[in-house]
Order: sequence, then C-alpha cells, then structure tokens
Amino acid sequence: EDCEQTIRQALAKGADRAIRVWDDALEDVDLLDVGAKTEILRAVVDREEPDLVLTGVQSGDDNWGGTGVSLAADLGIEWGAVVNHLEHDLEDGVASVRRELEGGVEELTEIELPAALTIQTGINEPRYASLRGIRQAQRKELDVHALDDLGVDEGAVEGAVTVTDMYEPESESDVTVWEGSAEETAAELGELLREKGVAP
Repeated sequence: EDCEQTIRQALAKGADRAIRVWDDALEDVDLLDVGAKTEILRAVVDREEPDLVLTGVQSGDDNWGGTGVSLAADLGIEWGAVVNHLEHDLEDGVASVRRELEGGVEELTEIELPAALTIQTGINEPRYASLRGIRQAQRKELDVHALDDLGVDEGAVEGAVTVTDMYEPESESDVTVWEGSAEETAAELGELLREKGVAP
C-alpha cells in the first residue's frame, strides 16, 4: 500500500504514467539486496528503453547506495553518482551534471546518454499536487508487472545478503534534566560542569 501511494503521489505531481513491479515471490523477502534490485530494474529498463534513468542516491529502507551504479554497470551505460544539479538535452544526447564528491568538492561533467544517475535529495523543488491532480492520479491505471512478465527468475530476488541482526545501539551518554527556576537549574548545571572538569 505504501508503494502504491508513493506512485500515486508522483502521478498527482505530474508523472505521465507509472510502472509497478509486484509479485507474490516478493512478499516473503525480508531484504532486496542491490543485486536483486538491479535484476528487476534492468528488466524494466530493457523494456522501456529510456534515455535517462534516475534513481535515489540510497534507499530509504536499508540505506544502501549501490543500486543506480550497479544498474548502469549491468546495462553497460554511462553513470553519475550523487548528482545535485542536472541539465540535459535529449536531442544532443548529453546530460550536464554537478555531483558531490568528498570534502565539499563538486565535479562538473557531461555524461553521454543513455545514462543512469543517482540523484541527491534537494536537487529540485517538488511540485505540490493539486486537488485535480490527486483525483486524476487515483483513477489512473498502474502498469503492474510480475517477475515472470519481465523475464526475471524468482530466485533472483533471494539475493546473497542476509540480515542477521538489527538493533538500536545503546547510548553511551546519560542525560540529566533539571526542573525548576533558571537560578536553581543554572547552579546545578554549574556544579555538574565543575565535577566534569569543564568549568573552574
């Protein structure tokens, strides 16, 4: 349901059409690793033959950042990662991108299309969905494909990575909360800072 709602939000904001990949084989999968996502997306890209594939820098569920680049490598097309500005001319077959590198450095480069780009949050000013757009999006048909429709074997979604444990790490610091007047709490804070050697 969350996935469909996200797709419908994109339609409400102006997307022409949407493709959703869903299969019963995906329901019991705890984790789609980069290889599995790449396999599925490659099948969709092979069908659609787009000039430009845009993915996020990393996924919201597992925070891996390899899917877009892995997809480009699998397709044998150009790629750019962590793109924060994009201008493209489909007629010229070139995308001009600015991408973030480490240490606050940015790179300006041109990438020949077809290409896959991983897009940084904040690259654009998202449109607000109008009430009319929301209503139209609810009525639009979604193009839903099963794995078999795309020629993807169910075994491909099992992946090579298994999550063995996930937990919230214990906090290494204690928090002290003071209640009362500013004078009382300031005195208590001053005492604590002296005990810790931070204040004389």
